[in-house]
Amino acid sequence: MYGNSQVVADLSLIIGPAFAGLYRADVIPFDGFVNRVELMSLICELHLPPSRNEMMRRMSCALLLWTGILSIPAAAGPARAADAEPNKVTAQAANWDEIQQWVDSQKGKVVVIDVWSTFCLPCVREFPHFVEFHQNHAENVACASLNIDYYGSADTAPDQTAPKITKFLTSRNATMKNFISSDADEKILTQIDTSAIPAALVYDQNGKLVKVFNNDNDDYGPNGFNYEKNIIPFVESLLK
Repeated sequence: MYGNSQVVADLSLIIGPAFAGLYRADVIPFDGFVNRVELMSLICELHLPPSRNEMMRRMSCALLLWTGILSIPAAAGPARAADAEPNKVTAQAANWDEIQQWVDSQKGKVVVIDVWSTFCLPCVREFPHFVEFHQNHAENVACASLNIDYYGSADTAPDQTAPKITKFLTSRNATMKNFISSDADEKILTQIDTSAIPAALVYDQNGKLVKVFNNDNDDYGPNGFNYEKNIIPFVESLLK
Protein backbone atom coordinates (compact mmCIF):
# COMPACT_ATOMS: atom_id res chain seq x y z
CA MET A 1 0.00 0.00 0.00
CA TYR A 2 1.09 3.54 -0.64
CA GLY A 3 2.43 5.37 2.40
CA ASN A 4 4.60 8.43 3.00
CA SER A 5 7.72 6.60 1.87
CA GLN A 6 6.07 5.56 -1.40
CA VAL A 7 4.95 9.13 -2.09
CA VAL A 8 8.53 10.32 -1.64
CA ALA A 9 9.74 7.52 -3.93
CA ASP A 10 7.20 8.48 -6.59
CA LEU A 11 8.14 12.12 -6.42
CA SER A 12 11.86 11.41 -6.56
CA LEU A 13 11.39 9.89 -10.01
CA ILE A 14 10.36 13.24 -11.42
CA ILE A 15 12.52 15.61 -9.38
CA GLY A 16 14.82 16.38 -12.33
CA PRO A 17 12.18 17.42 -14.86
CA ALA A 18 10.24 19.21 -12.15
CA PHE A 19 13.08 21.57 -11.30
CA ALA A 20 13.89 22.00 -14.99
CA GLY A 21 10.26 22.71 -15.82
CA LEU A 22 9.41 25.75 -13.72
CA TYR A 23 6.41 27.34 -15.34
CA ARG A 24 6.58 27.71 -19.10
CA ALA A 25 3.39 28.68 -20.92
CA ASP A 26 4.41 26.71 -24.00
CA VAL A 27 4.67 23.50 -21.94
CA ILE A 28 1.87 23.75 -19.41
CA PRO A 29 -1.17 26.04 -19.82
CA PHE A 30 -1.37 28.50 -16.95
CA ASP A 31 -4.64 27.06 -15.59
CA GLY A 32 -3.16 23.58 -15.61
CA PHE A 33 -0.05 24.81 -13.84
CA VAL A 34 -2.14 26.51 -11.16
CA ASN A 35 -4.22 23.35 -10.76
CA ARG A 36 -1.09 21.30 -10.15
CA VAL A 37 0.23 23.80 -7.61
CA GLU A 38 -3.11 23.75 -5.79
CA LEU A 39 -3.23 19.97 -5.66
CA MET A 40 0.35 19.47 -4.49
CA SER A 41 -0.08 22.27 -1.93
CA LEU A 42 -3.12 20.44 -0.58
CA ILE A 43 -1.22 17.15 -0.32
CA CYS A 44 1.59 19.00 1.45
CA GLU A 45 -0.85 20.54 3.93
CA LEU A 46 -2.52 17.19 4.62
CA HIS A 47 0.64 15.23 5.28
CA LEU A 48 3.20 17.69 6.64
CA PRO A 49 1.81 18.78 10.03
CA PRO A 50 3.23 21.71 12.02
CA SER A 51 6.73 21.05 13.29
CA ARG A 52 8.99 22.54 15.94
CA ASN A 53 11.43 23.18 13.14
CA GLU A 54 9.18 25.33 10.96
CA MET A 55 11.97 26.12 8.51
CA MET A 56 12.55 22.40 7.89
CA ARG A 57 8.81 21.90 7.38
CA ARG A 58 8.68 24.74 4.84
CA MET A 59 11.65 23.34 2.96
CA SER A 60 10.05 19.88 2.89
CA CYS A 61 6.79 21.35 1.69
CA ALA A 62 8.53 23.30 -1.07
CA LEU A 63 10.34 20.15 -2.23
CA LEU A 64 7.11 18.16 -2.25
CA LEU A 65 5.35 20.93 -4.14
CA TRP A 66 7.91 21.39 -6.90
CA THR A 67 8.67 17.71 -7.38
CA GLY A 68 4.99 16.90 -7.75
CA ILE A 69 3.74 19.66 -10.02
CA LEU A 70 4.70 18.12 -13.36
CA SER A 71 3.46 14.65 -12.45
CA ILE A 72 -0.14 15.80 -12.08
CA PRO A 73 -2.18 16.10 -15.27
CA ALA A 74 -3.87 19.45 -15.79
CA ALA A 75 -7.27 17.75 -15.54
CA ALA A 76 -6.50 16.97 -11.90
CA GLY A 77 -7.22 20.53 -10.76
CA PRO A 78 -10.16 21.28 -8.50
CA ALA A 79 -13.47 22.22 -10.02
CA ARG A 80 -13.82 25.97 -10.38
CA ALA A 81 -16.64 27.79 -8.62
CA ALA A 82 -18.48 28.37 -11.89
CA ASP A 83 -18.51 24.62 -12.60
CA ALA A 84 -19.20 23.40 -9.08
CA GLU A 85 -22.39 21.48 -8.37
CA PRO A 86 -24.62 22.74 -5.55
CA ASN A 87 -24.57 19.36 -3.76
CA LYS A 88 -22.62 19.37 -0.51
CA VAL A 89 -19.67 17.01 -0.27
CA THR A 90 -19.91 14.67 2.70
CA ALA A 91 -18.13 11.55 3.94
CA GLN A 92 -19.16 8.95 6.49
CA ALA A 93 -17.26 6.31 8.42
CA ALA A 94 -18.30 2.75 7.59
CA ASN A 95 -16.95 -0.76 7.89
CA TRP A 96 -16.85 -3.29 5.08
CA ASP A 97 -20.20 -4.87 5.96
CA GLU A 98 -21.92 -1.49 6.03
CA ILE A 99 -20.49 -0.61 2.63
CA GLN A 100 -21.82 -3.90 1.23
CA GLN A 101 -25.24 -3.06 2.63
CA TRP A 102 -25.12 0.20 0.68
CA VAL A 103 -24.15 -1.74 -2.46
CA ASP A 104 -27.17 -4.01 -1.94
CA SER A 105 -29.42 -0.95 -1.71
CA GLN A 106 -28.32 0.11 -5.21
CA LYS A 107 -29.63 -2.95 -7.07
CA GLY A 108 -30.72 -2.05 -10.57
CA LYS A 109 -27.64 0.07 -11.06
CA VAL A 110 -24.03 -0.78 -11.74
CA VAL A 111 -21.94 0.19 -8.71
CA VAL A 112 -18.36 1.49 -8.87
CA ILE A 113 -16.30 1.95 -5.71
CA ASP A 114 -12.98 3.76 -5.99
CA VAL A 115 -10.59 2.62 -3.24
CA TRP A 116 -8.02 5.31 -2.49
CA SER A 117 -5.87 7.08 0.09
CA THR A 118 -4.52 10.60 0.49
CA PHE A 119 -1.07 8.98 0.75
CA CYS A 120 -1.42 7.38 -2.69
CA LEU A 121 -0.25 9.73 -5.45
CA PRO A 122 -1.65 7.60 -8.33
CA CYS A 123 -5.02 7.55 -6.51
CA VAL A 124 -5.03 11.33 -6.14
CA ARG A 125 -3.93 11.76 -9.75
CA GLU A 126 -6.79 9.63 -11.13
CA PHE A 127 -9.49 10.82 -8.71
CA PRO A 128 -10.73 13.74 -10.87
CA HIS A 129 -11.49 11.26 -13.65
CA PHE A 130 -13.57 9.25 -11.18
CA VAL A 131 -15.49 12.42 -10.31
CA GLU A 132 -16.07 13.11 -14.01
CA PHE A 133 -17.19 9.50 -14.52
CA HIS A 134 -19.71 9.89 -11.69
CA GLN A 135 -21.09 13.11 -13.15
CA ASN A 136 -21.52 11.57 -16.62
CA HIS A 137 -23.07 8.26 -15.50
CA ALA A 138 -25.16 9.19 -12.44
CA GLU A 139 -28.39 7.95 -14.03
CA ASN A 140 -27.28 4.32 -14.40
CA VAL A 141 -24.23 3.98 -12.16
CA ALA A 142 -23.96 4.45 -8.39
CA CYS A 143 -20.49 5.65 -7.45
CA ALA A 144 -18.77 5.72 -4.09
CA SER A 145 -15.27 6.50 -2.94
CA LEU A 146 -13.71 4.44 -0.17
CA ASN A 147 -10.81 6.05 1.65
CA ILE A 148 -8.47 3.70 3.53
CA ASP A 149 -6.12 6.15 5.24
CA TYR A 150 -6.85 4.44 8.58
CA TYR A 151 -4.24 1.75 9.24
CA GLY A 152 -5.59 0.38 12.51
CA SER A 153 -3.13 1.86 14.99
CA ALA A 154 -4.23 1.57 18.62
CA ASP A 155 -3.57 5.28 19.24
CA THR A 156 -5.63 6.54 16.30
CA ALA A 157 -9.27 6.36 15.26
CA PRO A 158 -10.86 6.45 11.80
CA ASP A 159 -12.64 9.75 12.46
CA GLN A 160 -9.32 11.48 13.11
CA THR A 161 -8.65 11.43 9.38
CA ALA A 162 -12.08 12.79 8.43
CA PRO A 163 -11.24 16.54 8.23
CA LYS A 164 -8.34 16.16 5.79
CA ILE A 165 -10.23 13.59 3.71
CA THR A 166 -13.32 15.79 3.49
CA LYS A 167 -11.13 18.75 2.58
CA PHE A 168 -9.65 16.83 -0.33
CA LEU A 169 -13.06 15.54 -1.47
CA THR A 170 -14.48 19.06 -1.36
CA SER A 171 -11.56 20.39 -3.41
CA ARG A 172 -12.36 17.76 -6.06
CA ASN A 173 -16.13 18.44 -5.94
CA ALA A 174 -16.70 14.76 -5.10
CA THR A 175 -20.48 14.77 -4.68
CA MET A 176 -20.89 11.01 -4.92
CA LYS A 177 -21.24 8.77 -1.86
CA ASN A 178 -18.00 8.92 0.13
CA PHE A 179 -16.94 6.37 2.72
CA ILE A 180 -14.08 6.54 5.20
CA SER A 181 -13.16 3.01 6.19
CA SER A 182 -13.47 2.26 9.90
CA ASP A 183 -11.69 -1.02 9.18
CA ALA A 184 -7.91 -0.99 8.92
CA ASP A 185 -6.53 -0.65 5.39
CA GLU A 186 -5.12 -4.20 5.38
CA LYS A 187 -8.55 -5.63 6.17
CA ILE A 188 -10.08 -3.85 3.19
CA LEU A 189 -7.27 -4.98 0.90
CA THR A 190 -7.78 -8.56 2.08
CA GLN A 191 -11.52 -8.33 1.40
CA ILE A 192 -10.90 -7.28 -2.21
CA ASP A 193 -7.93 -9.63 -2.71
CA THR A 194 -5.63 -6.75 -3.57
CA SER A 195 -2.13 -6.02 -2.35
CA ALA A 196 -1.99 -2.29 -3.07
CA ILE A 197 -4.09 0.64 -4.18
CA PRO A 198 -5.27 2.22 -6.46
CA ALA A 199 -8.15 -0.21 -6.82
CA ALA A 200 -11.69 0.01 -8.15
CA LEU A 201 -14.59 -2.37 -7.57
CA VAL A 202 -17.38 -2.90 -10.09
CA TYR A 203 -20.67 -4.56 -9.12
CA ASP A 204 -23.36 -5.52 -11.62
CA GLN A 205 -27.03 -4.54 -11.42
CA ASN A 206 -27.70 -7.52 -9.10
CA GLY A 207 -25.11 -6.43 -6.57
CA LYS A 208 -22.53 -9.06 -7.57
CA LEU A 209 -18.85 -8.05 -7.54
CA VAL A 210 -17.81 -8.74 -11.13
CA LYS A 211 -14.47 -6.95 -11.42
CA VAL A 212 -11.67 -5.71 -9.18
CA PHE A 213 -9.33 -3.35 -10.96
CA ASN A 214 -5.82 -3.35 -9.51
CA ASN A 215 -2.33 -3.64 -10.88
CA ASP A 216 -1.01 -6.41 -8.64
CA ASN A 217 0.18 -8.42 -11.65
CA ASP A 218 1.21 -5.42 -13.75
CA ASP A 219 -1.67 -6.16 -16.13
CA TYR A 220 -2.01 -2.47 -16.97
CA GLY A 221 1.66 -1.64 -17.30
CA PRO A 222 3.74 0.79 -15.24
CA ASN A 223 1.04 3.49 -15.19
CA GLY A 224 -1.73 1.18 -13.99
CA PHE A 225 -5.39 1.24 -14.98
CA ASN A 226 -7.44 4.36 -15.55
CA TYR A 227 -11.07 5.29 -16.05
CA GLU A 228 -10.91 6.33 -19.69
CA LYS A 229 -9.21 3.22 -21.09
CA ASN A 230 -10.23 0.50 -18.66
CA ILE A 231 -13.07 1.16 -16.23
CA ILE A 232 -15.47 3.12 -18.42
CA PRO A 233 -15.47 0.57 -21.30
CA PHE A 234 -16.04 -2.27 -18.82
CA VAL A 235 -18.91 -0.48 -17.08
CA GLU A 236 -20.53 0.48 -20.36
CA SER A 237 -20.43 -3.16 -21.45
CA LEU A 238 -22.53 -3.98 -18.37
CA LEU A 239 -25.04 -1.26 -19.23
CA LYS A 240 -25.79 -2.63 -22.71
